[in-house]
Parts: sequence; C-alpha cells; structure tokens
Amino acid sequence: MSRRNKSVKRPVPPDPRYDSQTVTKFVNNLMTEGKKSTAERIFYSAMDIIEEKTGQPGVTVFKAAVNNAKPALEVKSRRVGGASLQVPVEVRPERRTALAMRWILEYSRARSEKTMSERLAAELIMASKGEGTRSRRRTTPTGWPRRTEPSRTTAGKNVAAGLAPLKVNGARTGATTYGSRDALLMRRHLWSDKLRA
Repeated sequence: MSRRNKSVKRPVPPDPRYDSQTVTKFVNNLMTEGKKSTAERIFYSAMDIIEEKTGQPGVTVFKAAVNNAKPALEVKSRRVGGASLQVPVEVRPERRTALAMRWILEYSRARSEKTMSERLAAELIMASKGEGTRSRRRTTPTGWPRRTEPSRTTAGKNVAAGLAPLKVNGARTGATTYGSRDALLMRRHLWSDKLRA
C-alpha cells in the first residue's frame, strides 16, 4: 500500500459560454499540445454548426450525445482457480463520462469531413440520435475480448438448459473445468428423455 499522500482532486472550472463543467472536460480532451484556445474554437464552432443543422441548442445535443455514448458495463480479469475469467462489472460514473468523451473524439477524428469542427458536429448529431459505431460499442461491455466467448457460451448453455455444470478434473492442475460441447448436448438429450418419460 502506498504511504504517499493522496492527490487532491482539483475542481474543474465551468466554460465561459455554457457555464458547464462537462464542456470544459470535453474541451480538455479535445485539446492537443496544450492549445486550449484552438480546442475551444473548434468546439464552439461545432456547436454553431449543430444549431444551424438541427435548430436545437448545441449544448443540449452535446449532452444527449455524451449520455448515449456512456457504457454501462466493462469486463475485468479475475483469477479463479488458476484461470483468468472476464467478469463484467459496472462502470463508475466518472469513468463512464470519460470513456464516452474519448470514444466520441476518436470517431470524430476518423471521419472524412474537411474541418475538425464539421467532423465533431456530425459525430455529435449522430451520437445524440443513438446511431453509428459508438452506440454499438456502448452496448458491448468495454474490453470484452472475443477469445472468451466459447467458454462463456458453454457455461451459459449449461445454466440455460437448467443442468448443473458437468465438471471434469484437469489432468495436471487438478482445476475444475466445464465439459465439452458434445458431452453437454448428450446430457441435454438424456435430460429431455427423462422429462418425456
């Protein structure tokens, strides 16, 4: 455990135009090489473009976009009996906002419009409607690796079928693992025969 003093969280001043701390945080994320005035100019011109295109206040569209992009779950590795399992956990509120802002900027920079203001405006409009890639990313738990899916589905099928998991002792480690898919299907077939009888 660290013996050093805990760092004090500095308060974020609200931005001058909308009097919002969320806007200040977003501008700080948008900023590169310490050029804050450039980042502010890009953001405020994006807000003007949004107001022209949608007829709504830019900051309302911005806040809706951030809320739509916030993830609910992320997966973390947990060591259980010598195996690393990906466990879904709820995301802390501050981290949810930070991830949403990061993803919006990431997808804005990848767009093909001419200026960054136009890219950001287009991305925020799409995110506020719940469209685009960032919305799909929001519904998938953050950091969910594809390689864990087979083991997760096998375990899930056991539970869904109402069967206790078939346990087989590992040859070297003595760890408990789930049985193969064939064994699972065979057990489900036998189980359905029992129910019919």
